[in-house]
Amino acid sequence: MESILPAKLLNNQAGKLYKRFLKGCSGNLSPADFAAYVCQQMDEPSNYSGDGNVIDIGQKKKSVSGKIFELIIAETLKQHGITPFYMEAMMWGVPNSKFDFLCFDEKTPVIISAKISLAERWRQSAFEGYFLKQVYRQAKAYVITNKENSAMIRNRDIEGNKIAGVDYFYYIQSNDMNDLINKLKLLKFKKAEPVNPVRGNLTIIE
Repeated sequence: MESILPAKLLNNQAGKLYKRFLKGCSGNLSPADFAAYVCQQMDEPSNYSGDGNVIDIGQKKKSVSGKIFELIIAETLKQHGITPFYMEAMMWGVPNSKFDFLCFDEKTPVIISAKISLAERWRQSAFEGYFLKQVYRQAKAYVITNKENSAMIRNRDIEGNKIAGVDYFYYIQSNDMNDLINKLKLLKFKKAEPVNPVRGNLTIIE
């Protein structure tokens, strides 16, 4: 399988490894199965050596695997026509925001946070989603993780009104991921439009 992502996303260490991981992958997999395949390649230490591309385990866990995880999500969105979307985007009027993935449908923005493991990092996503929803009341905020048990725990917290700012935590290798992609495919996304902060029939003195 060949990646359909822009070359600038793949022209780095994580991108080169990701492309290597895709070589044995079928192009007809569901989102969850595609993620499971690539995540399996990520978990194999021998895949991080060769071609002069040796990475120690500590570096893999800290940065490279996180970037590859984002590429899995970006590939899935693009493969299923969920475009356009922005990566590492900040929004005017939303403080402390830097969204992993940001899409605009005809009514409201949708943000997706990519977190391989949640630990305490889910709080960052919750804060970002909370601030976004203060500006865009109907906004949707999702978190995609590779930790099934953590996703289940946090979803129970959402049901118990213990977490505000996140609508759902998705385990990337589950049917929930397929459901998310199917849900997003129903929306019509567009590029962000320039916003003029001044409105009304005003007299402008220059």
